[in-house]
Amino acid sequence: CDDGNNEAADACLNTCIAGACGDGILRLGLQPGAPGYEGCDDGDQINTNACTAACTLATCGDGVLRQDLRVGEAGFEACDDGNRIDADACTNVCSVSACGDGVAGPGEECDDGNRVDADACTNACNRAACGDLIIGPGEACDDGNRVDGDACTNACDSARCGDGIVQQGVEACDDGNQVDNDACTNVCALAGCGDGIIGPGEACDDGNRVNNDACTAACSVAVCGDGVTRGDLRPGDPGYEACDDGNQLDTDTCTRACAIAVCGDGLINAGVEDCDDGNRIDDDACINTCALAACGDGILRADLAGGDAGFEACDDGNRDDNDLCTNACTVAGCGDGRIGPGEACDDGNQDNDDLCLNTCIEAACGDGFLHAGVESCDDGNRIDTDACINSCTAATCGDGIVWAGQEQCDDGNQNDGDQCPNNCGIVTCIRTESEANDTAETADGPLCNTVDRWVDVNQGNDQYDWFWFETTGGRIDLYSRLADGSCGTSPDPWLTLFDSNMNQLATNDDDNQCEYMAHIEMTIPAGRYYVRAHPYPWRPIRRGDYRIAISYPQ
Repeated sequence: CDDGNNEAADACLNTCIAGACGDGILRLGLQPGAPGYEGCDDGDQINTNACTAACTLATCGDGVLRQDLRVGEAGFEACDDGNRIDADACTNVCSVSACGDGVAGPGEECDDGNRVDADACTNACNRAACGDLIIGPGEACDDGNRVDGDACTNACDSARCGDGIVQQGVEACDDGNQVDNDACTNVCALAGCGDGIIGPGEACDDGNRVNNDACTAACSVAVCGDGVTRGDLRPGDPGYEACDDGNQLDTDTCTRACAIAVCGDGLINAGVEDCDDGNRIDDDACINTCALAACGDGILRADLAGGDAGFEACDDGNRDDNDLCTNACTVAGCGDGRIGPGEACDDGNQDNDDLCLNTCIEAACGDGFLHAGVESCDDGNRIDTDACINSCTAATCGDGIVWAGQEQCDDGNQNDGDQCPNNCGIVTCIRTESEANDTAETADGPLCNTVDRWVDVNQGNDQYDWFWFETTGGRIDLYSRLADGSCGTSPDPWLTLFDSNMNQLATNDDDNQCEYMAHIEMTIPAGRYYVRAHPYPWRPIRRGDYRIAISYPQ
């Protein structure tokens, strides 16, 4: 080339040679990105120093690892993967990814760049977690095990009474609540009579073993009539007992109100008597202990009618809401949602297909009600050979139980080569009569069910043909047709239906709908039945082949 100047940094050197990357002369006058632009030109073809073989300044991220610098020198690269992904093995500053560099790299769950082991990211670049033996954020402790009953729970909380976890060797119980009167007290001790806390099954608990105060040594509330005279009260105090003989006799020296007998004088003794009507009628508004009648006093009021305030249908004197008399003094009944005497259950509804029947008896196989989701059938009997076996499952071939009228055998296995085939020897209906069948004892059967499965019959001179079938009961339709299935007059069969006791149920020669063909249609109960076919007494007999068809419930 020859550009007529002595400028060496343009496209034509002053030696009349075209400028090129690697000639050691930095070309000037071009913008970055323009063809021939050079960022540098060190005159060599080494790609791993400050100026690449493409005359670009070496930079971190260009995919070329500089090898002309030592660790610590400006621009030193430990790696260069040519991407801007900071979380891979080579960071965006061309240093090898390492735990503590502040960048979550390969194999690191986190990297916060510090050496604080108890923050959200451990010094091993793992996210802080309960059970890692490091007490991290939100943790009161961390013992690194999965033992929930030691001093540090599996949630990394310090064990304490009320956390719902029984600390072994420290707590007898821990129900996780602040209810002091349940089975586990608020100090994580098992509730017991005498601990001063009213717990399950206790009416009271005063924390002592004194039997004649307001709370007995059995943690029951002291009541008049319990046979123990209270010694903690003075005359006039509520609940004071002058005596307590443990009976309900109002005619002895100690009344049912635990007062020396004076009641009945017609005067209300203040502090002792609530009432005194001067009579010996115990079922009016004032009972014989001179106390006002109330539901739960064990005395049935007789002075009120239904609907009156205070009317009692019963009063058994207890707080048992599941006996014959409820706590509202109404007579318990099946369906009230309470399990009373004689009731195994009471769910308060009218559903017969759940766990509790309408008779308040627990649902059971054989009760005649289908228990939804539990039983596939329930026929209410103990017959194991019908359609519903005694386990309340539908009878099937292979259940080991011979289904009467449906199976000839059932050995409960799938061995088709033994004495009972895998179809349980199910009776196959006949399609052609088999002689001799001229009596009920030699009757052919069973007849096929449905109109397109008939039996072919030949009618001879004064010949009787007998057939049988079994049904679960319902409407049957029995009729005859010519051999080709059409109506006609010859032969002319006569059909008669009998039950298993040979009682004639119906007979027909023709019904005037299909010429001389016979037809019987009626409703019958479940059982075995017999069909007798014989020719109408024409002379000569109209002989020939014909069909018998029947439909019946199975």
